[in-house]
Amino acid sequence: MNEFLNSIKSNVKSFEAPFKHWEFYKALNEETISEINFAKIPKGERVYDGTRAADKTGQGIDGKLRVFINEDNKNLFPNLTILIRSLQTKECYKIL
Repeated sequence: MNEFLNSIKSNVKSFEAPFKHWEFYKALNEETISEINFAKIPKGERVYDGTRAADKTGQGIDGKLRVFINEDNKNLFPNLTILIRSLQTKECYKIL
């Protein structure tokens, strides 16, 4: 957790244009990146229609095409679980 927080303290650039945003450099370690790269994403047709539902109806079929990390599968994603917990801290909130 400290690795992520230390990284975003020192390796972040802030921009105001075209909107307020940030770029983080080296915020994720190789193990976390590997978990993201090798996560098994459910198969299915995706519609890129500009909505979060991704199905033009608003019924949210795209939610079935995502991987959510929860109590049931967090052991498969230990590094992402650490990242999530880091993002949930007051310290991270204050940094961002």
